Amino acid sequence: MPPISVLIKPASSLCNMACEYCFYKDVVSHRNVADLGIMDHVTHENLVKNAMSYAQGSVSFAFQGGEPTLAGLGFFQRHIELCKKYSKLNVKIFNSLQTNGYIIDETWAEFFFENKFLVGLSLDGPKEIHDFYRKDRKGEGTFNRIRKTINIFDRFGVEYNLLCVVTESVAKNANKVLNFFINSGFDFLQFIPCLDGFEREQQEWSLSPSSYADFLIKSFIKYYSCFLKKKVFKYKEF
Repeated sequence: MPPISVLIKPASSLCNMACEYCFYKDVVSHRNVADLGIMDHVTHENLVKNAMSYAQGSVSFAFQGGEPTLAGLGFFQRHIELCKKYSKLNVKIFNSLQTNGYIIDETWAEFFFENKFLVGLSLDGPKEIHDFYRKDRKGEGTFNRIRKTINIFDRFGVEYNLLCVVTESVAKNANKVLNFFINSGFDFLQFIPCLDGFEREQQEWSLSPSSYADFLIKSFIKYYSCFLKKKVFKYKEF
């Protein structure tokens, strides 16, 4: 068998934020069972055991959601123990996690650093752009909370990427958003287009093809400009 990559949603569709553009809310609304809760220990152990038994060279576990941190730190501590329990000679294990960063504290950061997790952290640009759609359950912006998470990650040496959802607003403010990321010293960036729901209804955040194309062009121009100035501005797959 070749190297294996496993995508895990340990908290099903659970989330502790209420981003207005969230496509996953629409996905959940079309399911017979909206939420399956937290992955149980037996399923988790069988998943790791089977992946390790088939893998050759490497196995990658990628945790997404919903919001995967809602499974609790204990879930991920058990995951590390399971990886050790079923590890094989000459098979490398990689762990990554995509998070909104809302509940991250020093304990989480220490765990990520010590266990070499690569973390994807969602941030949609400067405060006024990020907060417009990325809100908490009270309807308040989350920029300041995510900046606090970034500071914690930097202090603990956590390896992380930033993930920016390209809404129409982000695309229309491409230079402002890109300059914010560059001037803030963020090295690794991911951009994903904002998706409409299953019914394809247009919303104020809906991303048009022309706007997305313009964003990609401006992004490349900015990248190339930084390259010529020997200022590193890197994109990295999560």
